[in-house]
Amino acid sequence: MSVDKFKYICIDGNVKDDNYVKRVDDEISALIEQGSRYFVFVLDNIKFLDSETAGIIIDTVCYTQKEGGSMFIIVKDNSTRIVLETAGVHHFIKIFDSKDEFLKTQGVTG
Repeated sequence: MSVDKFKYICIDGNVKDDNYVKRVDDEISALIEQGSRYFVFVLDNIKFLDSETAGIIIDTVCYTQKEGGSMFIIVKDNSTRIVLETAGVHHFIKIFDSKDEFLKTQGVTG
């Protein structure tokens, strides 16, 4: 599979602003309407994983699984990774430490 098929969703900071949540939701919805089924969530700047962010991730993974797509998460912050792993997210979404690590698994080397 070409790495170009993946759409990167960058979530910055702590998602507490309803306008931000709607903007991210709208972005994902537009990509889905265009036929995208492969997503990479980049949570590099997240220091606290709140329920809004978790909801966006869960909604997207449900869609991708239903449509035969795939989804991955890139997260640098160890405390965010721990929250994801404690919640069991790593059992159904592969989590990477960096974009380079993700790209290597897709057969892309830089």
